[in-house]
Amino acid sequence: MAGHRQTQHRCKSRIRAGLLAVQRVLLSPRYRTWTWTLLLCLALLLFLLVCNIRTFIYVIRLQEWSIYRFACWPSTSQRVDVTSSPDLFISHGFHPTVGIGNLLFMYASLWGIARKNGLTPTISHIKLHDFMELELAPESFFDLNDCGNFVFGMETCCIYDASSESITSVAPGRNVSLWGYFQSWKYFHPEYQFAIRDQFRFKPSVVTQANAIIDKAIAGSPTFELKTDYRSGNRSRSRTLVGIHIRRGDILIPERVTFGHTVPTKAYYSHALDYLRAKQVVDAVYIVCTNDAEWARANLQLPNMYLVEDQQPEVDLAVLSMTDHLVLSTGTFSFFIGYLSDAQTVIYYSRWPEPGSEFAAMTNLPDFWLPEWIALE
Repeated sequence: MAGHRQTQHRCKSRIRAGLLAVQRVLLSPRYRTWTWTLLLCLALLLFLLVCNIRTFIYVIRLQEWSIYRFACWPSTSQRVDVTSSPDLFISHGFHPTVGIGNLLFMYASLWGIARKNGLTPTISHIKLHDFMELELAPESFFDLNDCGNFVFGMETCCIYDASSESITSVAPGRNVSLWGYFQSWKYFHPEYQFAIRDQFRFKPSVVTQANAIIDKAIAGSPTFELKTDYRSGNRSRSRTLVGIHIRRGDILIPERVTFGHTVPTKAYYSHALDYLRAKQVVDAVYIVCTNDAEWARANLQLPNMYLVEDQQPEVDLAVLSMTDHLVLSTGTFSFFIGYLSDAQTVIYYSRWPEPGSEFAAMTNLPDFWLPEWIALE
């Protein structure tokens, strides 16, 4: 045992002596310049490595949005034409797994950014084509992955980026690939609100379903009356309609709650309805669209309440957008319920996202909700 310890001690002494010798040589006047040169080279190599890792991570992030940049890495700035047309195009890598509200923001923002930059918008088929009268037909000629495209994206969800208005000055003569959520009305409103609302008209089959639901809701109220304009065939309803959106379900997944998602409380809906009554909204029919019917029944005791269950999201969107007053929930779907409506009053839940959360850090509420809408808690 003693011999083993002596051997260890001798090894440590030799290593220590060797390191001291190397240190004396490297710090000697003869080799000092070479030492600093070597250290600078190592620092530069580390810097380049970190930058490339960040680029690599960015490339992987874009892949989620159907923009594959591995072939372009490290990068190239040359322009590659996608068509013989003299027009410059802009498209969006619509995320394949997001919901209708997110898609509506992406489309509307793409339209607004294109118009502000003098670019021609083009898209492939998206879910909105199935139930809305979009002006942009599905096309497949544009390559989001073209290495000559200028890539412009938004890592945050709900903050307006004013630099989106000057893309062509930053990347003149180049087609543009967009990625990200672009969840702010400032990308397209008010300049293009009529063009957007016109394109977000529902197809006749959806309108028929929505009208049937509304007629049934009114027919179930004590003082039902449905009038018909025989000159146009349009029907007018004599009852005031209040649309209520309650989104819970998927929002209550623990990961989403931790991130900062919230759901409106019973107190919020009570305050919103009190606000409407103070504005003389009485004897109304309350149409409630929700993914948690049990919660709605337990927490909303309203006369003339009609609960819409098990409908497709686009039908819920159409129904609520046809009402006279709106009490919204949270998120992008609720935003477009209000935006596509002609409602006299639009109320939204002000405690979304959760203050101090990661979600709140990437959200600027004045960029998300329209200023004329009413915030309540």
